[in-house]
Amino acid sequence: MDERNLDFKVGDLVEWTELCGEGFIVNKRGLGIVVEKYKQFCRIHRPIQQDIVNFNLNELEKINENK
Repeated sequence: MDERNLDFKVGDLVEWTELCGEGFIVNKRGLGIVVEKYKQFCRIHRPIQQDIVNFNLNELEKINENK
């Protein structure tokens, strides 16, 4: 089982992954900031692309955790 922390909060810095095909091929990856959180997805501000996109929680990884 995947042991990632899926407890995202507004303002968290995350790495997003944009998938294509049947969800097995990585199309793009980058950094973003959580703007809003819903049940199964988050709205992510992508500063390089200058947009806000919805991502499924499985397509996100929190990168500002203290380990």
